[in-house]
This record gives sequence, structure tokens and C-alpha cells, in this order.
Amino acid sequence: MTSSNPSHLFASPVRLNLGAQAGLAPDDLEAEEEHGSDWAHVATGRKEDVKRADEGGGDEGEERVCAAPEGGRAHQRVADNEHRGAPSQDGEEWAQGGFELDVTSAEWAEWTKAVQALATTNKVVLDINRIGADGQQQLEAVGGLGNLTIWEQVGFLHNYLSPHIHGNNIFLLFHRKFTAWVEQLMIEANPSFTGMFYWSTELQPTPPQWSVDSVWNNLGQAQGDGMPITNGPIPNVDFWVITPNDTALPSAAGLPVLRGYQLNNLTSFNNENYYFASADFYNNAYVQTKNQGFHAYADTVEGLHGYFHNAQGGTAGHMAFMWSPLDFVFWVHHPNVDKLYHETQVRWQQDKMTQAFQIQGTCPENPSSPSSCLTLQTQLPYFTELTVDDVQFSSQVCVRYAPAVNGPTGKQGLAKRGRAPAPAIRPHLPLLDDTWWEINFAAAGPAKAAEARDSFADFLASTHDLIDAGVAIEAPVARKATKITA
Repeated sequence: MTSSNPSHLFASPVRLNLGAQAGLAPDDLEAEEEHGSDWAHVATGRKEDVKRADEGGGDEGEERVCAAPEGGRAHQRVADNEHRGAPSQDGEEWAQGGFELDVTSAEWAEWTKAVQALATTNKVVLDINRIGADGQQQLEAVGGLGNLTIWEQVGFLHNYLSPHIHGNNIFLLFHRKFTAWVEQLMIEANPSFTGMFYWSTELQPTPPQWSVDSVWNNLGQAQGDGMPITNGPIPNVDFWVITPNDTALPSAAGLPVLRGYQLNNLTSFNNENYYFASADFYNNAYVQTKNQGFHAYADTVEGLHGYFHNAQGGTAGHMAFMWSPLDFVFWVHHPNVDKLYHETQVRWQQDKMTQAFQIQGTCPENPSSPSSCLTLQTQLPYFTELTVDDVQFSSQVCVRYAPAVNGPTGKQGLAKRGRAPAPAIRPHLPLLDDTWWEINFAAAGPAKAAEARDSFADFLASTHDLIDAGVAIEAPVARKATKITA
């Protein structure tokens, strides 16, 4: 059951000239963060406007040029032409009268076309030479890369790399690059599509809130745990990249997108197992870890992001496993996770945290593996021509973010630019189940998984104490970044 109200916690794409290069220096970040977190989503630009060092491997050091918007200005639009926000604090005039605006039905239509194109096109986009022998054997079992759609190759890469990109500090940085790469594939498939959207799920964390959002008119409707969805961009596209011999999700072999609940039966999933992490938890992640640096923050946010995965995937849906990118809801969730990370980076800059400390923090020197601590020189899995230093900041992947629109009528409390209001309901979160820790910390081993689980449990308990005491957990407003000093 969905509402007729416009989806109200999304931001639409923008196009602008960032002039970013892969080796962006810390002193250049004033341009990258000109508006702090006051930009929208994930925007790269049309394929003819963008040269990327990372398309299919690319040439190391190739200049990345981001597209300029029409007339040299960023622009956003709203489906019903209602103004739902506040003018920018720095006085810049935005399109449509200088207000924050929502995603239009036309933008959703182009998003749908892009997803459909990737899900129905057999074109090799992965470099087989970057896939290990075990991965190549998996590909041979399904007929090779040429037998897979682009969408299936994306899902394969995430599943194959899962031990290297989860349960460690590279999680946020890899997914920043991964999301930008898929976004570029979507733009190439549909040049009328200008960039992904994000869904601010932290503002509607409980099932009675998120289940009635009109987003499901575009993202499909779940029919039961492990059941195919109806509607959405690709409701009848089967994924044969998953085989009956898959160790994690054999029941999904040859089936379309599966989710973990029945959307039109709220009573069946109106419990804490289907809560998303609220703004309280993301804000407290910044507050509690700001003196430790990136490694502590990254571990905490990886856990918080897992609640959305578990709620959408249930026990047998794609989102609860490493095949999650096959479900297109992944692509409105991870842009939001990246947006939250971006806003934290702006706050770190305001705290005058150096570029290196933002990555290493209080970690010891990286012993060569990204599963422990990172340095700016740590390579990204698969995208090995890139290091942490190449993707640390949003502009380096041609991305800007704007605040979510909190509506739908403007009577529920408008989101201020750079600072989202806490939801009226402040729920507790249960500790993620053992299966989540086993899946996400498979490569780290039981001891590391147990350590991370205990640390996360302590974080949840401290956040619950603040909620119960009625304390507002607020991170500083991310307005305009300062340059990072060495």
C-alpha cells in the first residue's frame, strides 16, 4: 500500500563543473566543498562531457573533467512544482526560485530507462584480468562475461569482492567509487539520465513511515519474504548470474528481484527487525568517533547501513546478501550512505582534521592490508589504478549533494540546508543478528567479527541512553568547508 504523496525524502541530480582531478590536493577542497553538504545526489554529467580515469580501468592519472550545468548553474526540479525548502544560506539563486526541490516523475522515468537498459544489455564492462582465478571459474560456470547483462556483472563484482570491501575500513571508499562507476554506466546507457538519487531513510526509520512512501511506485513492491517484487523498472528480469550452487543465496537462482516482506501487509513487518538507522545514530557516529578518525567512524556506519539491507532483504531477498546490487533499491540507499559520509567529512574539515588523519586516525601504520588500517596510498579493490587519495572526497568522483526535501506538503518540518531534522519517532535499534556479522566479516575472521560486534553493541547502548534521556543528538551544521591544513 503506497501513498499518493510525492516521494519526499529524495534529492534530484544536478550537473555542474567541478573541475576535479584524480589527484585533488587538500587545498583544493574549498572549491569541492563550496557549499558544504548543500548539493544533491550523485551527479557526474553526460558521457560526452566527462573524461574519467576509471572507466573500465582507464589510464592512471588521466584528468577527470566534470560536466558544467546549462548556463553554468546547478538546477533541480520538483514533481508537483511546489517549493519545499529554504533558499540557500549563502544567497545563491537556485533554479525554480532558489528552493530545494524534489525528484520529478520525468527524472524517475529516465532513471527507469537507465536501469532497464543495463538489465537487458549484454555488454562486457568488467576487465577479466582484474578478476582472480576463483572469480573467473564462477564466470565460466554462467557462460562467461559475455553471457551476462551489465546489471548482472555489477552484481557479480560486488559479490566477488565482498570479502575485500566489507568488514574493513575500505567499505565507504570502495562504495563511493563503485556507485559513481555504476552511475556512469547508467548515463552511458541513457544519456537523458543525469545522475542517481538518494533516499534519506534516516528520516523515516520505522515501517509505518517508510512503507507508505511513494518511492515504491518506482522501486517495486515486495510481496513476501523471498518473493519476487511486482512493478518497478525490471520486475520480470531474471538473474542467471546466481546459480543453484551459490553458497549464499541458491534459492534466488534464475529469479528476479526478491525482497523480505509484504509491503501491503504492514502488521507482518511492523517490528524492530525492519527499522532503519535513524539520524540519531548517524549523528552519534560522528560525535563518538571524531577523535579517533575514519576507521572508527567507518566501522560504525557500515553497521548502521546494514539495517536497511536487512529490512529490505529479510531472510531470502537479494538485499540481505552480497548480491544486493541486483536490487535497484541498493542504488538509492548507497548514494545516501555516501551523502552521510560526505557531510561528516565536511564536519571533519570544520574540526580542522587533516586529510591523512581523516583516513588513518589513531590506527597504527597500515601493514599493507586494507582489512586493518588505511593510508592515502591504499589501493581500491578491482579499481587498482586508484588509491584512497584518489576517491577520498566527493568531487573526485564528480559528485555534489543537496539536502533531502522533507514534505510532502511542507507542513512536516522542512529540512534546513545542510542539516536534516531528527524524526519525531526516536526508536531503539536491535543488535544486528549473527548472520549479518558472519556475512560482512567473513574475511576478517570470527575474532574480528566478535570484536566489531561488541564495539557496535556498546555504540548502540550509548545512543539508546541519550535517546531515553531525551538528549538531542546533533552534529554540527555542515555549511562551508575549510581548507585542510597539513
